[in-house]
Amino acid sequence: MGNSELTEQQRLWGQLYHWLHQRAEWLRQQQRTTRQSGEATEPNKETAHEQR
Repeated sequence: MGNSELTEQQRLWGQLYHWLHQRAEWLRQQQRTTRQSGEATEPNKETAHEQR
């Protein structure tokens, strides 16, 4: 019985680790894209201010 519980726990931890790893990769990509778009949108904010 205990052996099956252990494998179930290991499976859940494996899924959790996999999810966290994917999340970290996604966040890294998001930061990279937002940094690029942030540089591009800086002048756009100024023009939007002028329009208002």
